[in-house]
Amino acid sequence: MNKLTLLLFWLMPICLYCQEDYDFDALLDSTSVLSEQGAYEQCFQILGDLRQYLRENPDKEKLFFLNIHEAYDYTRFGYYSKAECLFKESIQLAKELGDKWNEAYAWYGLGYVTQDKVLSNSSLPPSEEGKRAFFEAIELLKAEGDSAFLVDAYDAQGYAFFLEGKFSEAIEYGEMALELCLKLNDCESEPNILSNLSEYYLAIDDFSTGKKHLQASLKWIKEHPGEIADEIAYNVYRNQADILIHEGKIAEGEQLAMKVLEYAMEHKDPYLLRETNKMLIDYAAARGDYEKAFQLQQTFMSQLDSLHEMQLVLSHDRNQTLLNIGLRDKEYQLLGAKLYSQRVITWSAVGLIVLLLGLLSTVFILNRQSKQFNAKLKKEVERQTKELRISNEALERFAYVASHDLRTPLRNVISFIGLIQRRLKNHNDADLNSFIQYAKDYANHMNRLLNDILDYSKMGERRLVATPTGIDLNQIMEKVFPMVKDDFREKQGILEVGLLPTVYGDETSLIRLFQNLLENAITYNDKETPLVAVQLHSVANGHAVFCVSDNGIGIDHAYHEKVFEMFTRLHNMEQYPGTGLGLAICKRIVNDMGGEIWMDSSEGAGTSVFFTLPLIEVEHEQQSQENGAKAAMAVA
Repeated sequence: MNKLTLLLFWLMPICLYCQEDYDFDALLDSTSVLSEQGAYEQCFQILGDLRQYLRENPDKEKLFFLNIHEAYDYTRFGYYSKAECLFKESIQLAKELGDKWNEAYAWYGLGYVTQDKVLSNSSLPPSEEGKRAFFEAIELLKAEGDSAFLVDAYDAQGYAFFLEGKFSEAIEYGEMALELCLKLNDCESEPNILSNLSEYYLAIDDFSTGKKHLQASLKWIKEHPGEIADEIAYNVYRNQADILIHEGKIAEGEQLAMKVLEYAMEHKDPYLLRETNKMLIDYAAARGDYEKAFQLQQTFMSQLDSLHEMQLVLSHDRNQTLLNIGLRDKEYQLLGAKLYSQRVITWSAVGLIVLLLGLLSTVFILNRQSKQFNAKLKKEVERQTKELRISNEALERFAYVASHDLRTPLRNVISFIGLIQRRLKNHNDADLNSFIQYAKDYANHMNRLLNDILDYSKMGERRLVATPTGIDLNQIMEKVFPMVKDDFREKQGILEVGLLPTVYGDETSLIRLFQNLLENAITYNDKETPLVAVQLHSVANGHAVFCVSDNGIGIDHAYHEKVFEMFTRLHNMEQYPGTGLGLAICKRIVNDMGGEIWMDSSEGAGTSVFFTLPLIEVEHEQQSQENGAKAAMAVA
């Protein structure tokens, strides 16, 4: 946290407490600085305090600009539904104030968040107001005669048409924006307009016109270094690479495209990543270089997997941050209400000399109001907490639907690859056979990954519908054993199962828990005779501590916590197969049953995974020992 953030963080409560006429606009502008620095919690805390101030001191004009700033911050944060609500509220406020320019500004913001939602591949559909937002802004700006702002509105509407595949309309609005921009002589939007126009013409294969606009955009960037955003500059470079490859300057164009891809991965830009890879793959296929096209496709899929994993983690972290922000905001409001009540009581005590009865009446009224206010705030906290939990559950459902819907086309891909492989089994081209085998292996790996993602997303649903009961773990081991016996026989491993008690849980989840742990134990084992043991370690506080140990390769202490995170792998596919979700699923199962999971391991010395489950009772030792003996004998 830098000095500016600390200063704003401490001064804001002081200003509100004193109820003095502080600089509202300066504090509002500071939130943009904090948002750009990534200090979202401090940013939203100041915005919340400003909103509380406006509740006590209503001002529609200030509320308008507060909504606009907060909406753009939520857009940067990826919380599009909240941003759309704030922009719509701002439109209504501007209409009530009779301010056409601010109304146009709010419509433009609504169009901006709608377009950003489309570029981010959000599953949320654009609203009807969002689809016509730029049109509304254009009409209002024409009436106001604001040519500079009108340039940006024309350009934005042209790009909205381009995203819908309406290229002729996109070119029409792009040319209108360029014409008006050139009339203004010194227009900062000129390179972006030229770059967008270049992209529109390239989309209809008019490379000569596209090249002309692109050269003009590159000239502007060269003459004005440092005055254009990096994302715009790299989009210009992508179009430049497109034209270079089209003109036969393949090496130069591909080198420039690779720089664009590096930027896209570094800044997590899915649109730039997708469009650049699509361009390179299409050109390679058009030249008949199918091997390179296949390699580019593989690289693209790997980049998408990495980007998807980062976005999943980021989405989860954003939801958690919003939950923290909402709870903290309401806690500060509760504290403010208490401080306000104490201040009134203190000043009222001074008036005790003048009128004791008046003081008692005032204290009674204020205390009742404080309780009512606190009760309302408590309900608001519960409501926002429920909304954020629903948002997290919706994210799980999205992962379930996405992985489920991808399985059918992926199975078709695997089937067709198998058909091609059988058709070419007598073919003498070793490279071709190798490529087909690579494709089949990666497709199978993706299928396993989708299955694990599907299982992980089902955990939340199973937690809601499953009814925990008493489960005999000896019977669970009898059901798990047939699932892993082939793996143990293949490696000539030995499984020892000790006396296991009855625990409180869900049978399906417990089977998956022990299956994952046993598969990990035998898979990551390089010994001549792998040895795996399952036993009750200890009992404490109504919970049983279990241990699944092996004599395998072990895990360095630095990764003991990380291996329980999603998509964590310490080895490549050639060494040991897997998806990186097995232990993450185990952790979620144990946590959902009210337990904990951890490990004790070191490289080369085997691994012991410990976990706790709520205990009901210990069955007869003789029967459990017989079950354990049967499992050990069968595997041996």
